[in-house]
Amino acid sequence: MNKISIITVVKNGIPFIKDSINSFLLQKYPNKELIIILAKSDDGTGDYIKRNFGNYKEIKVFNEKKDVKNKFGALNQGLKLCSGEIIGILHCDDIYYSEHILDEICKVFLNSKVNFLYSDIIISSRGNLSKILRVWKDPSIDLKNDIQKGWMPPHTSVFIKKEIFKKIMFYNNSYNISGDYAWMIKLINHKRTNAFYINKPTIIMRSGGDSNVLIFRKFIEDLKIIKTYKYAYIIILFKYLRKVKQFFFKKNIILKTTYIKKILYNKLIYVNNYKILLKKNAFILSALNLASFTYLRKTISKKNFYYWPDGLFSKFISNKIKKIVPGRILFQDLYKFLEKNKIFSITAGTSTKKADKYLEDYKYSSFCDIRGLDLNSVILKLKKNINKKHKVLILVLPTPLQENVSLDIANYKKNLKIICMGGSFRMLSGEEKIVPSFIEKSYLTSFWRLHTSPIRRIIRLVISFKEFIYFNKNIYYLKNIKLKKLSA
Repeated sequence: MNKISIITVVKNGIPFIKDSINSFLLQKYPNKELIIILAKSDDGTGDYIKRNFGNYKEIKVFNEKKDVKNKFGALNQGLKLCSGEIIGILHCDDIYYSEHILDEICKVFLNSKVNFLYSDIIISSRGNLSKILRVWKDPSIDLKNDIQKGWMPPHTSVFIKKEIFKKIMFYNNSYNISGDYAWMIKLINHKRTNAFYINKPTIIMRSGGDSNVLIFRKFIEDLKIIKTYKYAYIIILFKYLRKVKQFFFKKNIILKTTYIKKILYNKLIYVNNYKILLKKNAFILSALNLASFTYLRKTISKKNFYYWPDGLFSKFISNKIKKIVPGRILFQDLYKFLEKNKIFSITAGTSTKKADKYLEDYKYSSFCDIRGLDLNSVILKLKKNINKKHKVLILVLPTPLQENVSLDIANYKKNLKIICMGGSFRMLSGEEKIVPSFIEKSYLTSFWRLHTSPIRRIIRLVISFKEFIYFNKNIYYLKNIKLKKLSA
C-alpha cells in the first residue's frame, strides 16, 4: 500500500484550516501523512493547529524557514519533507469531496502505469461550502497541445508519483501567484509524464485567494511564463475564457452532505451553573459575549473549554439559551462556595486596596498582582505562584488577554480549574459601579461600561465587531456551531 503525502501551506488560515485538516483526517485511506508548513500569521493559526491537531501521528507541523520567499517556496519545503510515494496538495481553504478520495487516488496509481493524475474540482462560495459557484470539468486528450489553447488542470487536484517529481523538481518561487502554472507546464511537457484524468470531483475549493484578488498581477506572471509559445496573448485570453463554461456544470453536482457536516461540526458547551464544572478535574470557563469572539475560534474545539451565557451576543448565537448569567452574580457565589468547601484558589489581576480588602474575607483565596506585565510575563509569574494546594485559578484580566493566558496555563497545569472573570471582579470589589438592572435587562452592559476605560473598551468593541463581520468568515463559523448545555 503506497503512502500518500499531502502538503498544506497556511498563513492566516482561521477559521477554514480546521475544515481542511478534518477532511484529511476523515479520509478512509490509512497510509497517509499531512505535512503542514506554517507561514508567519497574525491570527493565531499556528497556535490553533498545534493545540488542536498536534497529537495526530498522521500530521506533521513545520514552521516556514526564514529563507522561504513565498507560498511556492513553502511548497518546496514541504516537498522535501514528504515520505510518501504519492504526493498531493491541499490548500488551507479547501476540502476533499468525500472521505474516499485518497483511496481512489491510490487505486488508480496501483492499477496503471500513470505517474500524474488530475480531476474535476468544485468551486464553492467562500462562506458556504454547499453553495456551488462553478465546476472545473475540462479533460484533455492531448495535454501538450491543449496547453497552447489555454488549458491547465486544477493545481489542487493534481497527484504525482514521487519518481516524476524528482524529474521536474521544485516550484519556481520567483513567481508569487502563478508558480503553479509554471510548474504544471513543466510537468506536462516532461517526456516521461503519463497522465490520467479522474472523471469526478476530488476537491471542493472555496472561492477567493490570490488569483482572484490580484488578477492583474497574475495576468502579467502568466504572460511571462507562456511567452516561449507563439501567440502568448491569445493563449492567456483562452485560459481565462475557458472558465466561462465552468458555470454550466454545477446543476449536475451532488454534494456529500453528511460528510460535509462532519467536517464543519463545531461543538460549543455552555453552563449556567459553575458547580457542575467544579466536579471536573480541569476546565476553562469564560464568558460568551461579543468580546469573546476574538478568541472563540481558537477555543471552540478545545477540550474542557466551557462558556457561560453573558449578554446579547450569546442570544444571537442560539435561541436555545434562555438564561443570561451576569458575571458578578456568578462569581460572588463562586467565592462563597470555594470558602465554604475549603478549596484553595488564586486570583490574578491588578492589585488595589479595594481588591485586597474584598479578598480579606476569604482565607482560602490568595491574590497574585500582575500589574503592568505583558502576556509572557503574566504567564511566567503565574507559573511561579501557582502551587499544588491551588485547585482554582481566577483570572480578572481584560478579554482576550485572560483567555490567552488560560490556554497556556492549562497546558502547564493539567489539573487546574481556570475561570476567566474579567471586569466582574471590579464590580464585586467596589472598584466599578454595578450595572443598573434596566441596562442589564436590555443587554446593553458593554455600552454602559464604556465610562470606565473608554478608549480600551471602544477599541475592543471595534476589533470584536470587525472579527464578527470580516469577509463573512465568522458568521459562517457561527452557523456551524452545535450548542450543547452541560447538565449535572
